[in-house]
Order: sequence, then C-alpha cells, then structure tokens
Amino acid sequence: MSQSKRRPSKIKETYPKGHYKYMGFLIEYKQDSGMGNFPPCPKSKLNGLEAQLGITLPLSYRELYLILGCQWAFNIMGVNDYRFPEFEQMRTYAESYFEVCEQDSEIKSDLVFTDNLFVFSVFKQNGFFNFFYLDEGENPAIYEYEGGNGYYKIAEDMADFIINKVGWYEGYLIGKRWEEEKNKKRI
Repeated sequence: MSQSKRRPSKIKETYPKGHYKYMGFLIEYKQDSGMGNFPPCPKSKLNGLEAQLGITLPLSYRELYLILGCQWAFNIMGVNDYRFPEFEQMRTYAESYFEVCEQDSEIKSDLVFTDNLFVFSVFKQNGFFNFFYLDEGENPAIYEYEGGNGYYKIAEDMADFIINKVGWYEGYLIGKRWEEEKNKKRI
C-alpha cells in the first residue's frame, strides 16, 4: 500500500449522540442545516440492499443512511457519478478504472479487489474512488484510490472521514465556530 497521507484531526468531537454509536454528531448538522425534513433511509431498505449485495454494511455507514437519508448519504462526498443504489455499477467502474490505470502506470499498486472491498464514492472527472473494507469492523478506515498514484488511507474511520475530509461538514463546523466567536464578542 502507498504511504498513508494522514493529517491531524481538525476538531475533537465526541462521536456518539443520541442512540447512534458513531454518526450521532450528524443529527445536529441535519437540524442546523435545514435538512430536518429529509427522511431517513428506512432500515428495511438497507436490509434489502445488504441482501441484494450479499454483504453486511458497517454500523457507521448504516448510520449515515439512517440519519441523512438514502440520497444524501450515498452522495456523502458531494460528488458521485452514480445514484443510489448503484453500488454494483460503482464497483464495476472502479475495478475497470483501476485495471486501466495499473496498465498505464509505471507505479503498480498492491490494491486487490476482494469481496471485502466496498466502493462508496466515485468521481470520474478527478480520477478517484473511495472505499473501505467490510471486514474492518463497525467503523472502518477509509481509503482513496487516485488514478496512477495508488491508494492510501485518508481517515482512521468513517466518523473521522466525515469530520475531517468531507467539505460540506467542514464548512458547517467553520460556520458554527464563526457564529460562536461572533456571539462571544457580543457578550
């Protein structure tokens, strides 16, 4: 595997909130952002998806859907060339793209598309896809493959990924801190 491109966390947060083990912090975001009217993804839909794909999704990834809903959770990066529930198509594209990049690249990656590799985001224009391994527990590390540059771990777990790598959430935190500072100055 390529070297891990790791940055220190930008913010310390306690992940759990409410009855969610990992993604509870998104409840506040959903309320503050006006997304409160967006329905959660029904558990029955997630269960059906798991049965169709023959997998069990990690708890942290399921919680994204239970909080944010099917469409928003599927498009977690803000860009994804696929629509819910096109997981099989995403994986097929990612695997084909990887094979072409590996043939054309002087640097060969040791990435192997096992049954445990789960692609959850593809951005064709910039030549990358994000994935995790289904056998890495409830809150797995997140990896990114960048065409011709190999793959690397971009977050220690799904919660860290959302907090430190997802632009819309980072913007939310910056705005929240700005409001808090503005309110402190008024006092």
